[in-house]
Amino acid sequence: MQAGSQRHALFLELGSLLQDKSTGIVFVTTGNKRSLCLGLADGYIIYCGGARSHGLEAVQQLVEVPIASYAFTRDGDYPFRPRDEVVHVQALQRLQATLDQAAEVAAENDATTGADADSHPSIEVTTRVYRGQVISEPARPEPPQQPATPRKSRTVRYYRGQRIED
Repeated sequence: MQAGSQRHALFLELGSLLQDKSTGIVFVTTGNKRSLCLGLADGYIIYCGGARSHGLEAVQQLVEVPIASYAFTRDGDYPFRPRDEVVHVQALQRLQATLDQAAEVAAENDATTGADADSHPSIEVTTRVYRGQVISEPARPEPPQQPATPRKSRTVRYYRGQRIED
């Protein structure tokens, strides 16, 4: 997945978590190998921190840097520091443009996918989660079952290097 699509996926997921009033921790790894954590409580962003940035500075860094991966842990516990606390409204103001942009990209992708679906035959897709990322891939067809053939399993015995017939 490209960094841009990961960014949109993260902000779509974050938007749905806020709407669903979720509680937990969102772990984010940036493209420059830094990590950030967002603390959510009942759909409110209450903490945001990383190794070198805290509070609203960390929220701003989340908006600016490329996203490599992310994961959400429901009802997770993380030892945030007091300087990681943020006011939900201020955090949303910094994130709002990015959340809106992610929603627009998702709507465009849905519209494009809907138009292409009529021109191409449908392909079954399986979706699975691997290391916190949602992966969609074409479904693999089941291999055809072949009837079991009886084996001629006769054991061969040896005694001091000589074959013994039963």
